[in-house]
Amino acid sequence: MAKSVLKTISDFFKKLNPAPPLPPVKPDPPRRPSRRRRSKRDGPPPQKAGREQKTEKVEEGRERPPRRRRSKRSEAGPADRPVAARKTPEPELPWNPDDFKVSPQEGMVRFHDLDLPTEVMRAIHNLGFHYCTPIQAGILPHTLEGGDATGRAQTGTGKSAAFLITILTRLMHTPAPEPRKKGTPRALILAPTRELVLQIEKDGKDLARYSNQSVMAVYGGMDYSEQQNRLRKEAVDIVTATPGRLLDFKRKRNINLSKVEILVIDEADRMLDMGFIPDVRRIIESTPMKGTRQTLFFSATLTPDVNRL
Repeated sequence: MAKSVLKTISDFFKKLNPAPPLPPVKPDPPRRPSRRRRSKRDGPPPQKAGREQKTEKVEEGRERPPRRRRSKRSEAGPADRPVAARKTPEPELPWNPDDFKVSPQEGMVRFHDLDLPTEVMRAIHNLGFHYCTPIQAGILPHTLEGGDATGRAQTGTGKSAAFLITILTRLMHTPAPEPRKKGTPRALILAPTRELVLQIEKDGKDLARYSNQSVMAVYGGMDYSEQQNRLRKEAVDIVTATPGRLLDFKRKRNINLSKVEILVIDEADRMLDMGFIPDVRRIIESTPMKGTRQTLFFSATLTPDVNRL
């Protein structure tokens, strides 16, 4: 009797507070079959249906095979491709010194009168020079014999050709002992600006065209790695440089000045005005002693400070 009374009371309360319906259960998504890497035992992979026999209708009654993918490379092999013909450089004809004839004139000095090497004379002939300028006529007879010289000359008077001819003649008459160390020039030319250094390099290459002497420019502002690599790999004969960049390479031991045979200081007055004199002194101290090297000194003005240098 008591159990029936409790059941009646429980049913009464369930009707007053019915339980919330349960959410519907979602079925689990179907699992994708795991892919197993094929081995040689499984044989060739199965081909997809219709792929090998796939065709396209172009026009009524005509069919064409499926398109093939074009490779990035051209179908023509290396042997089928047209090759551009390489131009072989024409061999230079031997030079005859008799072709370079300059008649003597009173008060003029010919390059023929200076006993220059044939290679230098050929370069002078190609450049169209016939007679020496006053600065060249004044110092070349002395410097070609190994003497020091101080010249007062403005830009454009031919002083660059004067000391370049002196350098090339000496280097060709006295070859350096082999083997030479990398970055060890035989001649050093100091100039105050990059523009002047590049102009001297160009003139030097023109005059050394038919000789085996190499000319290199060392200057600041650009081409640092290229200059550094060349000094590390080559034993350059002639270096034309600005003082700052040259000292930088010297501190890093990329260049060795202990074997310099000829030292040229060009436009010394401008170096004095630009504050390069302390650097120039340090460079001079790195070269051999004055009695063992030839020194050429050029300036537009010869002030007491310049003479003291």
